[in-house]
Amino acid sequence: MPCACPCIALPTPDAFLLEEVVPGEAGLVVTLRLASGSARCPMCGQTSRRVQSRYTRRLADLPCGGRAVLLRVAVRRFRCDQPACHGKIFAKRLGPLADPYARRTTRLGEHLRLLGLACGGELGARLARHAGLVVSATSLLRLVRATPTPADGTPRVVGVDDFAWRRGVRYGTLLCDLERHAPLAVLPDASAGSFAAWLRAHPGVAVLSRDRSGAYADGGRQGAPSAEQVADRWHLLKNLGDALEQVLSREYHALVLLGPAGVPEREAADLVAGTPPPPVPPVTPRAARRRAQFARVGALHATGYPIRAIAREVGIARNTVRAYLQWAWRGQEPGRRPRGPRPSLLDPYREELVRRWEAGCQNGRQLFDELRALGYRGHASLVKVAVARLRRGLPPRPPAPPKLATPRQLRWLLLRRRKDLDHVRIAELDLLLAHNPRLRPLHALAQDFGALLRERCLARLEPWLQRAAASGMPELRSFVWGVERDYTAVANALCLPWSQGQVEGQITRLKLLKRAMYGRAKTDLLQQRVLHPV
Repeated sequence: MPCACPCIALPTPDAFLLEEVVPGEAGLVVTLRLASGSARCPMCGQTSRRVQSRYTRRLADLPCGGRAVLLRVAVRRFRCDQPACHGKIFAKRLGPLADPYARRTTRLGEHLRLLGLACGGELGARLARHAGLVVSATSLLRLVRATPTPADGTPRVVGVDDFAWRRGVRYGTLLCDLERHAPLAVLPDASAGSFAAWLRAHPGVAVLSRDRSGAYADGGRQGAPSAEQVADRWHLLKNLGDALEQVLSREYHALVLLGPAGVPEREAADLVAGTPPPPVPPVTPRAARRRAQFARVGALHATGYPIRAIAREVGIARNTVRAYLQWAWRGQEPGRRPRGPRPSLLDPYREELVRRWEAGCQNGRQLFDELRALGYRGHASLVKVAVARLRRGLPPRPPAPPKLATPRQLRWLLLRRRKDLDHVRIAELDLLLAHNPRLRPLHALAQDFGALLRERCLARLEPWLQRAAASGMPELRSFVWGVERDYTAVANALCLPWSQGQVEGQITRLKLLKRAMYGRAKTDLLQQRVLHPV
């Protein structure tokens, strides 16, 4: 009878006859045989009815009710009667049910392939076992690698960005079609040569969106010289923020900084009652050696020594030489900033503790219980130490000084629009600019540059560059030189609608896939999973 088994649904049920369904410990065994008594020769196309022999194919199929399904299909071999045909004996093909020589049905292979693309090898194998499928992680990865790469055609607008195979050591490249919102390719490195080679293999790219990377700019000029390069607007604002942070770090010692309540640092020190001035640390042998190295690095750099030669001469790492040069550039000596007392859970209750002590309650346990009733959640040892100091006539440890703004926090305070700040941040910004007149032109330049980027006003770019170059700040002059070297791409960023937004989103997706692959994220496997979203 025709195949009408409730546990399976064949793609061509009229082509098979159901013989039996046998439930077993390993699952269901379904026996089928082909309904047709003839077959077409795959070599010459001639139909033959001469049966040469028979054999049984065993095919794993999709599970039914959580139980594995095994198809036993009786297949005939036929003899071809065409004299000129080279294939004398051939087997009957199963059509869309299974490919020749396959050990699983086509639909099961497609299901496992999608499972491997979505979950990878190890996770996909575990999920398959829960669904009643027996497959290894290696088999899933083999199916993923065998998936044909989609034809990307000739993209017109391409976005490019890098990602880390291993942060700080090796990087790769992701290419995206910005018109189709789809990834195009994953390159094993982030060099200009590989990017240029890909562009030569895909002629017709008209617009190339990138960040401020010089490698991708060179690769774009080599591989697609006629393409319009577009610099990303967010990266332009980030580059300006980096320059602002460098200025703030250099001028940090001369700024009047603000605490959390908007109080200048020099006034906040007076608010902490009984806080003695920080002691001058003694000069240790290690500090003396560091100062000697710092002086020698400065002397060698003044005579024209490169960083590598200075590191070899002094016997320190190149990164240490760069750090010493940064300190010298700021006009400071290397050293660690002294740390004040750390915050304590007892700080909000110290005034109450002193008040109760002066009122006559000098029992440590009773004071601890009273503070617990007020909400104190610290250990009794903190109260014990404070009471011991009071018994000796010493004041309790003063609260930690307010945490001051860092150059990175000041950077974003100067960059953000006033309407994006809450009333507390607006008050801090006004106090900061009032106590530091040198920051006012810096704040004005940052706000004007952000406005011209948001409004896409190319006419205001050149006057802004002239103002920034005339500001007298070497960090801003360096930013201006970088913009002038990449002026065409920056101008296109203000005229064209393309940006790196969706490329950054694809990079985030790529990172999630790479981290979920348990160290098996090779280039070919990662590219398959990135290019085939499930």
